[in-house]
Amino acid sequence: MRRSPAGQQLILSANLKKGLPRDRIDSEIVNFARRVPEVVPFAPDAVLLQEVVESSTARVAELLEETTGFGFDVAVTPGPEPIVGTKDEQIVVRNTAILVNRRTMRVIGEGGFVVSRYLTRDAAPELKPRIKEHAHCLARTASGRIEVPLVSIHFVTNEKFAALTMGFSYKAQWARRVAHFLGTQYPQSNVPQVPVIGGDFNNRRCLRPRERVACEVLPFWHVLTAQSGFSDAVYDRHRGSEASLAAQTKEGKRIDFVFARGAIIAASHDVDYEAQRGDPDFYSDHRLLWALVRPSP
Repeated sequence: MRRSPAGQQLILSANLKKGLPRDRIDSEIVNFARRVPEVVPFAPDAVLLQEVVESSTARVAELLEETTGFGFDVAVTPGPEPIVGTKDEQIVVRNTAILVNRRTMRVIGEGGFVVSRYLTRDAAPELKPRIKEHAHCLARTASGRIEVPLVSIHFVTNEKFAALTMGFSYKAQWARRVAHFLGTQYPQSNVPQVPVIGGDFNNRRCLRPRERVACEVLPFWHVLTAQSGFSDAVYDRHRGSEASLAAQTKEGKRIDFVFARGAIIAASHDVDYEAQRGDPDFYSDHRLLWALVRPSP
């Protein structure tokens, strides 16, 4: 594969759906790594992963080197199991990771995890609430001319709450917190930045189940776009027609997003992927998603 054009960064996001220790899901990770160069126009500069553990994260990095020709470093890794403990009677889940292209990017600092949590009283009956930890780091291009603060998101599903509407409210709060965290953790320096928040938000964009170009949007999307200055990469590039946007949806909606505060050059889901579990080319029940971005002029 070719590297991304000068001044542009290719961000890939993928939920690998319960990427547990590698011996259980290796064929699916192999399929994913093979699929990337078929779908993505350039070798990724950064990869945001969800529903992975330490071993599957390392395996993705290893296989992507084989299929793209570029080595990948694990910038932020989860633990050996997705549940890493309990805190205040809440289950702590850490299943997100970030990879960076060894040839095109450098990790600055150690990175870590930003937390989303909710009140015990707002959890669905008989379900312990979950504290989710979302990987973050600061990457800088090998040239040193552009910084890319990154967060890999995996919010809980609305079924975890006592009422589905609580999920919409909490995800707006979490989106605001993550956007604020990214700005304070990695403040703007004299180097141009393209902050990116991507992953599985478990939240569609539109209030109505089927996404339209013009619709009443759900709170998290409003918070990240209108209030925080990020662009929904897929929407930005496909809002020109209902047909183009519809091709990006699965069953009429999207729950995986890449938001960037910068210029969006191109973006897409793996729109031709229709494999089901058990099919020889299955890699996940989520389609991978990519965006080519650059700093705003």
